[in-house]
Amino acid sequence: MNTLTQVIETVAAARRVKDEAKQNWASQKPAGSPAWAAARATFLTADAEYSLAAGELGKVLNELRESFCLEIVLNSLADDVRCQLSQLVADLRFDHLLAPNKPNGLAALAFAWRSSGQVFDAARAIDDCRLRADGKLDLELLRKEAESYRHPAAWNRAVTVCQLLLASIQDDAQDDPQERVADAIRAAVRHLRKAHDQLTEQMQVLVENLHYAGALSTELEELELDLRRYVQDALTSGLVRQRQTQTETKRKPQVQTAEPEAMTDEQRFSDEL
Repeated sequence: MNTLTQVIETVAAARRVKDEAKQNWASQKPAGSPAWAAARATFLTADAEYSLAAGELGKVLNELRESFCLEIVLNSLADDVRCQLSQLVADLRFDHLLAPNKPNGLAALAFAWRSSGQVFDAARAIDDCRLRADGKLDLELLRKEAESYRHPAAWNRAVTVCQLLLASIQDDAQDDPQERVADAIRAAVRHLRKAHDQLTEQMQVLVENLHYAGALSTELEELELDLRRYVQDALTSGLVRQRQTQTETKRKPQVQTAEPEAMTDEQRFSDEL
């Protein structure tokens, strides 16, 4: 996967070429002349190249989101590159790709939630390797152990998170390189725990709403078999929390003191007699 910085620079360059070609086309007179037609063809070619580059940017942003790396990469961008990205996002209407990850519907949310749990588990397994390591910690060597892990793709994503966090740690000549790798692994565990917790909360809210609306069984039937079983296992483990019914505070009966009734003129006259 190309780095986000490389893709941003490629898209920005393609946009400049497209804009220049468009201006050149607009300056050619009269319309329909050979020069006008050539300028138009040049613009259409540049516009197609810009669209292809923009598609690659969207692909990279999606891949980073799916790997729970987008926040890390965005924070590591230089100020000028971040400014370029903001301009491109506005031009391409890619705002949704930078928004917090909130998948719509049970299928999309359950898939993302399961993926986050698998990557988080892989990060914890990598951290266990760190604790057991007697020699040099090498993330590339750890990546080669993916095939022996139960979810190789999740292991590779977790290693990628570790590498990105390692790159974001300022390199001080006095720092121990091995300690920097260890710090990156610990930071990856924290980062992926946070991502998984957020998706778990979203799952709890959605599943509870479906459950109390009587629609959960129907929605579960729409999931592919493995994902359905994964969610059902979570349900039996307490994913749906028992809603607390708000008990009304019982009011204590108020003892009312009877006030003496006002005396009528007739009673008052009878007493005087």
